[in-house]
Amino acid sequence: MGITKLADLIRGDAPGSITYKEIGDYTGKIIALDTSIIVNQFRSAVPNLNLSLLGVFYRTLTFLEHDIKPVFVFDGDPPEQKRAVLEKRAQSAGWSSAQRSHTVSSKTREVLRLLQLLGVPCVQAPGDAEAFCAQLVRSGAVDAVASEDMDTLAFGGTVLLRQLNAKRVSEVTEYSLPKLLEILQLTQKEFVDLCILLGCDYCDKIAGLGPSRALKLIQQHRTIEDVMLNINRKEEETE
Repeated sequence: MGITKLADLIRGDAPGSITYKEIGDYTGKIIALDTSIIVNQFRSAVPNLNLSLLGVFYRTLTFLEHDIKPVFVFDGDPPEQKRAVLEKRAQSAGWSSAQRSHTVSSKTREVLRLLQLLGVPCVQAPGDAEAFCAQLVRSGAVDAVASEDMDTLAFGGTVLLRQLNAKRVSEVTEYSLPKLLEILQLTQKEFVDLCILLGCDYCDKIAGLGPSRALKLIQQHRTIEDVMLNINRKEEETE
């Protein structure tokens, strides 16, 4: 799901960290892809697994036609902190825990086999695929990360691409983390604290705390601990 309203905050407070490009602008680039995001996009539109695989097939062909070198990254075991939100999603989808594990395992094997037949590299992440994708771009192993979730920025991914889809005339949204931090005047650690305040897959957001106020509080107090002390102090003063 990503970071709650982070994209809106960036558009409003740091538009200079965003550029809009075409898929052809990434010719010759190596791009890490969060595989689960791509598969879930097709599964939402077409629940049938075979048709979802067909969507992944054509999406991959489009990348190759544009001489984009995709690296498909698969999720490993989820961190303990994320299990609660994964259980909620499973329940919303009408799966039990056992059904969810079996479905994901079967789906993953089919997608992996397809990508191997296409001859594109696949990597198994030790944990969250997004975290590993961020590590790949941060280390210079790839040029960018393609994902619809904004978590990549919180994990330190320096270049995030959204809407890198199969439409040749599609407008791709590119986020630059260094520019974002510079404009917001935040360190990476302070930015992570901001994301926690906004709400993410690892914790619930603070009720009544919107994006603009969360940003101002982090810019003023610099740490989430000091933000919470300030909020609690004001609540005590009003009682």
